[in-house]
Amino acid sequence: MTSAAKPDPWLAQKVRFRAQGKENEPMRKKVPAGLVIVLAIMLLMTAVAAAVTNGFGLLRYYPEQAENTAFTDRIVSIGQTWEGKYFSAEIREAVFDGYKLRFSMSVTPKEGAEKIFAYPVVKAVCGNKNFETDIMNVDGWADRSGFWVPDLKPLIPREDYDLSDMVYEVALRDKDYNPTTVSEDVEWTITFNVLHTDWTISFEDSGFGSEGFTDADWQAFREKEYEAFDRHELMLDEYGYGMEEIIEHPYVKDGAIIVEDDFDSYYLNLYTKDVFTLEEQATFSFVADKAEVRKVEAPVKFVLPEEKKPEEQKYEITKAEATADGFCIMITRTFKYSYEAYEYNLDNLPWTFKLKSDEAELQSLYTSLHQGDNGFGRSAITYTLEYDTNKPISSVTLVPVQHTDSEDVEREDLAIELKLE
Repeated sequence: MTSAAKPDPWLAQKVRFRAQGKENEPMRKKVPAGLVIVLAIMLLMTAVAAAVTNGFGLLRYYPEQAENTAFTDRIVSIGQTWEGKYFSAEIREAVFDGYKLRFSMSVTPKEGAEKIFAYPVVKAVCGNKNFETDIMNVDGWADRSGFWVPDLKPLIPREDYDLSDMVYEVALRDKDYNPTTVSEDVEWTITFNVLHTDWTISFEDSGFGSEGFTDADWQAFREKEYEAFDRHELMLDEYGYGMEEIIEHPYVKDGAIIVEDDFDSYYLNLYTKDVFTLEEQATFSFVADKAEVRKVEAPVKFVLPEEKKPEEQKYEITKAEATADGFCIMITRTFKYSYEAYEYNLDNLPWTFKLKSDEAELQSLYTSLHQGDNGFGRSAITYTLEYDTNKPISSVTLVPVQHTDSEDVEREDLAIELKLE
């Protein structure tokens, strides 16, 4: 039994914006029939070449990987299709780097079909081991990373989102829901649960982000959403977000949800308990070949000076792993138990960290912080840092960042070089 909602590290994930634009429509001219055939063959060859060079479309979302052959050479064509009552779908291509699976997908609504919500559940199996997974619709809805068919039309539409051209990312997690990698083949099963509702869907401007907006204003907006729920109406904000919090609300007790099953099953039951009915399931299965994963031999222990509590300065790198296009590191600080352990956040820690490399460009995806105790009079704070890289790396430099009342200082003099094998 778990008294917490499933963590969502993707909330801080970078948002990838795709360049949008309309090509000028070419002038229509009559050409000889023979020339038409030649042109058709040339266009076909160009299309095939473009499909190869752009990674079957995935590189439009990950342009920084265009020169990274360790990434592009792993892109494979899937071509699996599914036909249902409300829409048809195809998973077109995928790439797996040992940590993340990325796949492109197109969805075509059926003419005249009613609106549905597709709720994804992903299973990853390697040998006899089942992994936890965390899925993100790169340009899509935050609510369980599903999608609406037809798409919603909120007050502020998202012009960068298209059902016919979606990309998903799925990250592997261990039993404690930490990032993890695997160097063996992985069998993936991706199921989109097709959910239908008779409830009304409405949108209202929350005012979030406007001048003078307060926590009280936000709570008042939430109360309006809950009141709408009681009259069988899903009232979403101006961007179309908020469904998950609304559906959770009746089952939140003392600020938490008691989960007695795996998170995916629990939330699917939550969605179908009051609002939706499960109509059908779109299932896709394929195997991703093993990928090279480089690791730092852990643990790596080090100390950092602290003016206020000099005895509390021990740190340990418990995990550091690099894939063809990314790097993840976990750093734990353990000290004597005190209530202060639960007062830390990323804004008031004496030290945080950043990564640097001379081999590749590093782009920070997110930094998360977990606090807890081990039951032996000791407390622990664990930092998890995740970066994108544009090529494989064999070493990385961990730079401590010291936070003082006046400034933040990158302490290059305390930097630690980590070798990956």
